Amino acid sequence: MASENKLFGLMEKYLMGPLSTISSWRFVRAIMAAGMASIPFVIVGSMFLVLNVLPQTFTFLEGFFNNTFFRISDLYMLANSATMGILALYFGLVVGYEYTKINAEEEGLNLNPLNGALLSMFALFMTIPQLGFVNGEITLVEQM
Repeated sequence: MASENKLFGLMEKYLMGPLSTISSWRFVRAIMAAGMASIPFVIVGSMFLVLNVLPQTFTFLEGFFNNTFFRISDLYMLANSATMGILALYFGLVVGYEYTKINAEEEGLNLNPLNGALLSMFALFMTIPQLGFVNGEITLVEQM
């Protein structure tokens, strides 16, 4: 017990102070808020994934799943792909929204947080172009 108290004392002395300072930064608070807002999407998408891999864990369920759930697995795995696929966009929108809201409240500015969300979405789209190597040169992949 004494060693646990010493360990907690060391953590409180050397970690909790700096980490509490870091957690008060605006962009860190915005990222934390976006993470909390994304939890429902992660849970819903993960439920379908768990349903799909359950027979691999409990092999006695394989026959039942083959006759029931796996007949519509493409449908419910579409829900998994959709929620996980849109998560980056949603997370980026919420980070921009929350960061703008935090700045507006603390600086006393008249800013609409929706503007920050839209700007972060545009920044996300600008940073993820489809690039490819053609004859040793990087080129933009054109959509057909």
